[in-house]
Amino acid sequence: MTGAQEPVHHPEFYLPYGDYIFQVEQTLYKLYHPILVDESDFFAHIFDIGSHGPGTGEGKDDDNPIRLVDMSADVFNMFLQFKFGRPRACEEYTNKDLKNFLEFARKYQCSKFTRDYIISRIKQRQYCFHPSELVHLGVNYETRDLFKLGFDRLVQTPWTGIENSHRDFMGPDVFTTLVYVKALLDEHCRIVAAEPPVMRHASNCSDKQACAEDWRAVWWNGMGRLLLDARNPQPFDDAFERFRDLEFGRVGADCKKAMFTQLDINIPQTHATRFVDNVRDRLIKKLIPT
Repeated sequence: MTGAQEPVHHPEFYLPYGDYIFQVEQTLYKLYHPILVDESDFFAHIFDIGSHGPGTGEGKDDDNPIRLVDMSADVFNMFLQFKFGRPRACEEYTNKDLKNFLEFARKYQCSKFTRDYIISRIKQRQYCFHPSELVHLGVNYETRDLFKLGFDRLVQTPWTGIENSHRDFMGPDVFTTLVYVKALLDEHCRIVAAEPPVMRHASNCSDKQACAEDWRAVWWNGMGRLLLDARNPQPFDDAFERFRDLEFGRVGADCKKAMFTQLDINIPQTHATRFVDNVRDRLIKKLIPT
């Protein structure tokens, strides 16, 4: 019968100058304890109360290490790699790694510096996460930046890309607000598609009626079709860029230039963007108070 596996020294973090030995799962770490104390309130408390201080013998040899229960060796390795200035490249982290690392930072009361590092890595990999996960992380870890990224992407995500599990991640407040926002944005999109901006003619326009008629026709057949395409609706910015390159019939060159100058200053989509920003910021204040 095979006995229990003996703990092994970590190949990198069993340090000859370390003063305390820790065991995480089946791995032993020999560390200079101020590295942990300076970083984490949890470890500072352990040594402050003297529960593992000199004289107890705990943590002084491999047979009597300080056991860190309910901790993953992989997450502890990520933490030490970061502390010793050798963090993994961003692409080497999985979503699970970063979520576990963020939970570690909260559970063991790590410094803001460590927490900010983990959040920066999540931001760099934000498109590897479903936006509902970013919303969940933002609320759960009181991180407004992650919530903002997630909510803004949810607004752009079609309903076919949102499943029941994603709704659970969001929570009822966020999901209800998302339904409200999407309904109003859909209505706004239809209004923008069907109601072209009022034509403002250049001073040298020779046929204002024909110019205005073709402007309305090109807007409906261009912006209207692109925005309301049932199979592949385009975001406003993409549709607008494609609209610029269309043929404008009897619209005079100077009239076209004047209209695009006006639209560049007063883009219809600006109102929708401002609306989303206001709703999102109110939701943030409710769910993640400062």
